[in-house]
Amino acid sequence: CCFAHVDGIMRRLLRWIGIVLGSVIALAIIAYGLVYALSERMLRRAYDVPAVALSIPTDAESIREGRRLATVRGCFNDCHGKEAEGRVLFDDPPIARIVAPNLTTAVRKYSDAELAVIIRNGIRPDGRSVMVMPAEAFIGLTDADLGRIIAFLRSLPPVSGPDANVSVGPLGRIGLAVGKFKTVAQLIGDTVPPPAGA
Repeated sequence: CCFAHVDGIMRRLLRWIGIVLGSVIALAIIAYGLVYALSERMLRRAYDVPAVALSIPTDAESIREGRRLATVRGCFNDCHGKEAEGRVLFDDPPIARIVAPNLTTAVRKYSDAELAVIIRNGIRPDGRSVMVMPAEAFIGLTDADLGRIIAFLRSLPPVSGPDANVSVGPLGRIGLAVGKFKTVAQLIGDTVPPPAGA
């Protein structure tokens, strides 16, 4: 009788533990679903693509200066690799895997105006933001200096390198959802003051 009573209590206890665990798991799935939806909305948000008209120089002196500017600002021989071939910047699957693009192929894929907007504003031609790019360091560049950088990048011979890739893991998505991580276009909007008179 005593054993039967204890057995009944244990069964009820296990049933309640199962219900509690099931509820916790269900809530965790729902919470992550919300986090995923919020982070995906941020990643897919479309921004206005600024209109740009640049004159790209072709003379050797401008290209040399473009190389200097690109090196000083870190896009050449640093973030994008020693020969602008692209490189893995960050690889921690729960957070993100970020591979900087091969600039020697990217410059052949985009127009001068599209490159200018990616470099200065962190916005792709489709209006979506790039995930990692120090655009705030480039937004103040004069058109002439930006033109020199693009001229230099276009002068580079194609080299092989890793495919550009940004995949955001679960912790990275939580960071995006709570505002810990931001896309480049968000950072530009938050940190760069609007033009005078705007």
